[in-house]
Amino acid sequence: MTAAAVQMLLLAGGLAATPTLAQETPVAAEASAQAPASDRLGLKDLATMERVGDPRVSPDGRRVIYAVTTT
Repeated sequence: MTAAAVQMLLLAGGLAATPTLAQETPVAAEASAQAPASDRLGLKDLATMERVGDPRVSPDGRRVIYAVTTT
């Protein structure tokens, strides 16, 4: 396996793990359970959310470029 392939796999794994790491802790979940309904994500919020995709690693492996899509 080439170094570029390893870097791409690590990047993809890191991007896939991001939502898991961003989950609320139980204490924060209890506090947010008392928040008003307007603080929750709705379908409109999900439709207008920016999306990150198409990551590319530079030939030297020092940088990553990605596309941000807005709707």
